[in-house]
Amino acid sequence: MKSDPQDRGLEALRADLERAEQNHRPDDPALVPHLTAWAKAMAQRGHFQEAEDTLRRVLAIQMAATGPESLETAQALNDLAVNHCYQYRYYEALPLFEKALKIRRLRLGSSHPEMAKLLNNIGSLYNSLGRYEKSEESLREAFEIYVRHGLEESESFLKTLNNLIGLYKNTGRHQLAEETALRMFQLAEKILKPDHALYANVLNNFSEALALNRKMKKAQELVQRAIAIKKQYAGEHHELIYYYMNLANIYKQQDKFVEAESVYAEAMAFGQRVLGLSHPLVGMVHLGRGDMYHLDQEPRRAEAEYLSAIGILERSFGFDHPDVAEAFYSYGCLLLEENQAERAQPYLKKSLAAMEHTYGPDHSKVRDILSRLAQAALEMGEPESAREFLRRMHDIKNA
Repeated sequence: MKSDPQDRGLEALRADLERAEQNHRPDDPALVPHLTAWAKAMAQRGHFQEAEDTLRRVLAIQMAATGPESLETAQALNDLAVNHCYQYRYYEALPLFEKALKIRRLRLGSSHPEMAKLLNNIGSLYNSLGRYEKSEESLREAFEIYVRHGLEESESFLKTLNNLIGLYKNTGRHQLAEETALRMFQLAEKILKPDHALYANVLNNFSEALALNRKMKKAQELVQRAIAIKKQYAGEHHELIYYYMNLANIYKQQDKFVEAESVYAEAMAFGQRVLGLSHPLVGMVHLGRGDMYHLDQEPRRAEAEYLSAIGILERSFGFDHPDVAEAFYSYGCLLLEENQAERAQPYLKKSLAAMEHTYGPDHSKVRDILSRLAQAALEMGEPESAREFLRRMHDIKNA
């Protein structure tokens, strides 16, 4: 098996941190870059609690050494907030980002490029929460700062374009998403080498934007190119699973279920080999494969995949995580279609609670679940419950 560059890098980071800890006091600011690098590596590996503990230590060191309103403290707040976002803990991340933004405005002014980096993170977070106007406001401000400083050919600007694509996808502006993805792709071709960590991600994201507009041939070519580049330069990198799932989805959208099943099988074998049988990304492959069997009208095979996804994701994240909610929702919808409303209802209610916990009560995902709950209530002979779900749907639509 090819050696994973991530493993070698992790060993080097661990050794570097151990040397630094031997040479410095536990609260010495000289430890901060070593601790931060270690925390980011842990987060990339999915070890979010260890990353959080390390980042909280960094924050404590910075606050003691430089004060609660220093730029160093602002950076530590930002890094901790980003780690929360990786876990969908958006409401915990938001005040950390806002505090960091306030410090940077005070110290740097409103048009500094470092402000744009924070605005980009905040814009992405608002997008995830379904607060699309606030998201666009923050991302546009970041965009304009980069333009004002002539930084349109920077990696930071590339990341802002990527977040704008996500916003346009979520707000149904698919043509604008594609145009922005093309600009991002052209920039990446200009400033990144194929072995850069972002390059394959850009190809994959451009592929997803093209698929939204049914440009499947080009979308397929791009994601296959992304897979080849990732394998060549990063070995068995866990992000390959996202690319596999994108490729499978492209096939799935064209009802090419044989091809989709083959890609899901490759993703599953890869995930189980590299990450283990119970890793949440393996759970997400089960979920995608369940959706494929659902579409292909194979309910028994879909049910088995959904139950596997629920088992892995709930053990990994707890019941109130949005990925678990997606699995509950998909399984609940399958049961509804199989005329099993009583079995479907508990899964849909769990999905509703988790989505409300993550996104708040007015998100479009919440509205979709309420629609299914209303359907289940009607089929179970509970018209009053159905009316209440429909009323809540109407309130969200008009919010």
